Amino acid sequence: MKPSLRTSVILALAQTGLLVTGILAVATSNRVAHTLGYPDVRDFLFFMNQGWLLLPLPIIWMAVAGKALLSKDARGARETAVYVSGITLFMVLAGALTLEAIEPWRATKLPPTATVELEN
Repeated sequence: MKPSLRTSVILALAQTGLLVTGILAVATSNRVAHTLGYPDVRDFLFFMNQGWLLLPLPIIWMAVAGKALLSKDARGARETAVYVSGITLFMVLAGALTLEAIEPWRATKLPPTATVELEN
C-alpha cells in the first residue's frame, strides 16, 4: 500500500471515529443538561437524531481519495488536495459536532418545580 493511501485510510478512520464519538457526546450532553434543569432540546439536535446518515461520508471521501491517489498520473499537488479536503471535512465535522454538543446548555435554565406534599 502506498504511504499516501495509508495516510488517507487513517484520516477516513479518524473521521468515522469523530462522527461516532461526537454523536455520543451530543446525546450525553443533552441528557446531562436535561438532568440539571435545562429544557430537553432532543428534537432540535440533528446529529442526535439523524447523525447516522453521515456515517457513509468518510467512506465516500475515502473512495474518491483512493481513486485520485491510485491514478497513474498522481502528483504531489493531487495528494495535497486530497489531504486538505480530508482535513477540512474532519474540521467541519468537529466544529458542527461541538456546536451541537453545547446547544442544550445555551437555553435558559428552567426554574425548579415545586413538589407537592401529600397529606396523610
